[in-house]
Amino acid sequence: MLMGNSVEGRFPFLDHHLADFAGTLPASAKLQSLVEKALLKMSVADLLPQDILLRPKQPYRAPDSASFATQPGEDLVAEFLDPVQEGQGALWQSGKVAALLRKWRAGRLTSVRDNMTFVAVLSGRLLQEDFGPGFENRIQATGLRADDIVWREAPED
Repeated sequence: MLMGNSVEGRFPFLDHHLADFAGTLPASAKLQSLVEKALLKMSVADLLPQDILLRPKQPYRAPDSASFATQPGEDLVAEFLDPVQEGQGALWQSGKVAALLRKWRAGRLTSVRDNMTFVAVLSGRLLQEDFGPGFENRIQATGLRADDIVWREAPED
């Protein structure tokens, strides 16, 4: 994705010399009182402000419902979510999808949960369209039953 957009990515923590060095460190140096990345934070403490060092981790989240606030995005949403027809399957609770859509159109999808739900439902509808009638039945049929699982014995030494 990066090179496809003429951006060169740099990933210093994937350097094999650094990984080899980290593998030689004792566990007590890597995890200190459940402080995440304690060693890394200590190594750059003189370079960063305290509020950066002390803040909790912030996970990366892929673009969400705001990504569809363009005309092509709105057209896509209208085609696949407005409205979810009863005949489109038991996977979709049309009333809840309609409520989510109203909230999105009003600009009130502010929680991570709402955004994830919006993207998940839209993605699911796109998949449903791509895979055609009977999609729900094929999804349900992919579930494993307990007697479908075969456990392998550990090899003898």
